[in-house]
Amino acid sequence: MRILRCWVSQNGTTTSEQEGVALYFQPKATGTLTGATPFQHGGISDAASSIVSGTSGAAGTAGINASAEGTGTITYGPSDAFNNLNGWLWVPTPDEAIVIAASSASGFGLMLTASPTSKTLWNAGVTWAEIG
Repeated sequence: MRILRCWVSQNGTTTSEQEGVALYFQPKATGTLTGATPFQHGGISDAASSIVSGTSGAAGTAGINASAEGTGTITYGPSDAFNNLNGWLWVPTPDEAIVIAASSASGFGLMLTASPTSKTLWNAGVTWAEIG
C-alpha cells in the first residue's frame, strides 16, 4: 500500500486554534475503533479493496474514531501543526511516500496529537493505492 494523501479539517467552530497532527505505525493494533468501509475511488470497474472494515485497527482493516489506543510502541511518521480554521493536507512527493508492505502486521494511523477544544464536525482521511 502506498499512502497518497492525508487530510484533517473541521467545521464545528469559528474559533481559531492550533492543532497537532501525526501519522504513525503501531505494532499491536488492538485498539477500539468504529469500523469504516474504504471508499473506492476507481468506481465499480475496479476490484474490491483488500482493506476491509474493522474495529481493532489490525493490519488489513479500516476504522475511525478510536476510543482506545492499541498496545505497543508507536512509531511516528510525519507530524505537523495546523490552524483548525484552515485544515491540514499532506500530499507526499515521491521521495516522501510511505509504502507499507503487504506482510506488515502494524496498523497505520492518522491522529490529532491533543484533544481539540471543539470536538464536533471533524473530517479526516487517508487516500492510498494498493500496489502489487
